[in-house]
Formats: sequence, structure tokens, C-alpha cells
Amino acid sequence: MFTNTAKAIDLLPFDYVPAPAGTNAILGFNFNNSADSFKDTSSNRLVESEFKSHVGAVKIARYEDLGGLPVAAALAIPYGRIYDTKIGGVSLNEPEGFGDPVFSFFFWPINQPEEGRWLGIGNFLTIPMGEYNKGQALNIGENRWKHDLQIGLVQSLPGNFTLDLTVDWINYGSNKSAGTGSQKLTQKHTFEGYAWLSYNISPTSWLSVGYQATFGGKQKIDGIFNGTETKSQQVRVSYGQFITPTTKLVGMYGRDVSRTGGFELDHSFQLQITHLF
Repeated sequence: MFTNTAKAIDLLPFDYVPAPAGTNAILGFNFNNSADSFKDTSSNRLVESEFKSHVGAVKIARYEDLGGLPVAAALAIPYGRIYDTKIGGVSLNEPEGFGDPVFSFFFWPINQPEEGRWLGIGNFLTIPMGEYNKGQALNIGENRWKHDLQIGLVQSLPGNFTLDLTVDWINYGSNKSAGTGSQKLTQKHTFEGYAWLSYNISPTSWLSVGYQATFGGKQKIDGIFNGTETKSQQVRVSYGQFITPTTKLVGMYGRDVSRTGGFELDHSFQLQITHLF
């Protein structure tokens, strides 16, 4: 069983800049990923391996003020499909359906818009309610609880530049219906980091280059390592623009530069539209 193949949570530039208190937001996401190789934990490439996924998600959020500090709560519901996937020439199943919903809560202990500085803390709770079929190699839902603690810093720099730095600590519950359908999947913590350097072309548009790295996350089935972990590095480029005063459109392209214990992504596209009201 391979998990995290249809990831629907990611981080884009300025995501840790809070909206004013009383603001509602609705966001739409479109993720498309593809790979033509699978690398084991020794970085050996398995021939005749490929992977494709398409995930869409809708997220609603509300921003408020608590004791003088910004806070926000959000709920995201993904729907996805994994297809044209095989490892070592062996074709895998092609699941489609609703993924696990994600509830998140944020607060900003540092909120200094006059200095162009924000420090936020986010908590993401993944609820195991997505489409899951026992005994299948691939699933859209993960059939396990998952918690992601995230800390994000946004800092304005001289020359119309902005730096985003974010770190994650992801903890996984167990899946007792993995493998053949009655085996137990466990996974070690995952540590994740994002860095974005953005150039503000105008007050309403920006161009960004980024880097994302993931470490750890070794998986075991009934205590035996299954050859999968979350260890990768990816380079990215992004462009964003407010197309109206309350509607933002952001596009991102990424490509893995290294990967072990999983599919190495050749192409990773993300499109995000946000409407504030």
C-alpha cells in the first residue's frame, strides 16, 4: 500500500499572511502530478514505473480576531483520481473518489503588517472519511488520522522581495486495514520544509521561486518495512495575481530533483483560486 500519492495539501507564497478579521474565503485547488520512475530507499530506479494523479479540492475559511491576534479556521474537501500507475511493469488499481477532509486552525502570535512580518502556527487534522478499499495498492483516502503542525514566517525584504519559510511536523495514526486488508500500516513522523522567495512585480502580482523538502516517514506493514518513505526535494516556480480586488489566482509548477522510497515527480502543477468576501 502506498500513501500520500495524491497529496492535496501544499503551501504557496503568502499563505501565512492573514486576511482581516471578519473575512470569509472560498478556495478552489487543482493538482496534477506525474512521474515516470519509482526509486527505492537505496535510490535505485525501478524500470517500467509511472504514476499520474489529478486532485481537486474546495476549502472554506473564516478569519477572526482573538485577544488582538488574528485566527482562522478552515475545512478542505478533496476529490481525486490516480491512474496509469505501475511499478516494475506491474499495473496498479485506479482509485477515484472523495479524499479525507482536512480541518485546520491557525493563529498568528506575530502580526506586524507595518513591518511586513507575520509568524503563524497552523494545525491540520486529517479525518479518515475518504474513499478507501481494503486490499488495494492505491487509495484516495488513507483510512487513518493524521496531524500536521506547521509554523510559517513571512518577511518583507528590501527591493520588493518577500521571503516565506515554513516547517511541518506530521504525525500519522495507524491503518489496521492495510496491505491484504487486515494488516497494520504504521508510519514514522515526517518533517517538511518550504522556502519561497517572491518578487513583487506590482501591488497585485508577484513571481516566486521555491524549494520544498520532505524527510522521514518510513512505513511498515505488520512491523516490516514496505520500501516506502517520504523523502524528496523539489524545486518550484509560481506566479500569482489579484484579478479583482477580492479574487486571487496563483499557479505553481514543480519538479522533484531527488526522491527515495517513492515516485519521483517529473511534473507537479497546482492552480489555486481564492475569493474573499
